[in-house]
Amino acid sequence: MLEPKTYGRLISLGYNCQPRFTLRRFFEHEAEFVLDGLISYKLERINELLKTEFSSFFLPENTFHEDGSDGFLIVKDGLNEITSIHDVRSDIPWENAYQDFVERKRLQYTQLIQFVKSSPESLLFVRRNKAFETLKTCEELVETIRILRGDKPFDVFVFQNKPYMGTDFGIPNLHTFYDGCWEFQNTWVGDSNLWNTVFQNIKIHAPHARLV
Repeated sequence: MLEPKTYGRLISLGYNCQPRFTLRRFFEHEAEFVLDGLISYKLERINELLKTEFSSFFLPENTFHEDGSDGFLIVKDGLNEITSIHDVRSDIPWENAYQDFVERKRLQYTQLIQFVKSSPESLLFVRRNKAFETLKTCEELVETIRILRGDKPFDVFVFQNKPYMGTDFGIPNLHTFYDGCWEFQNTWVGDSNLWNTVFQNIKIHAPHARLV
């Protein structure tokens, strides 16, 4: 069990919107950040996007689309292996829809980076990995956030389904958790008991705040 701690803001790093929905049970978490509603398969690419301040995010030469469902297109960033399934409507010409999509995301990631760099309050970053990620990749993510934060406080919680997780391995600001989870109709179903244990002593100052 973690020691009681209070953070100024909680930031979900994906891999999809399921962590946001799960966290809402604990904090009524409604803040919307650029990665909340996207499917981001590889943590190393998220690390690279944070490191480069999203400079390669959904560039035209790396962006592809196909028919989705419920009136939306499936839009894929082939370089960063990120997919959007409910941001771009299919009844709008692709050129216009794409420009609107990237502009909305640009505003979100620009404000996110500025917020991460400048907020004096302690920030909590939460990532649920889609697949196994090495400890080295998690450590590199922490180092990237540390560079963005400077001397301002933060922690990173990483959940995934391999048994090496469950300790911080002496890496400052990193807490890793083994989540015995499964997939149901391509949706992650987490271990609610684990999340209850992890977050029962965590408080968030501004759970409802939105950047955009």
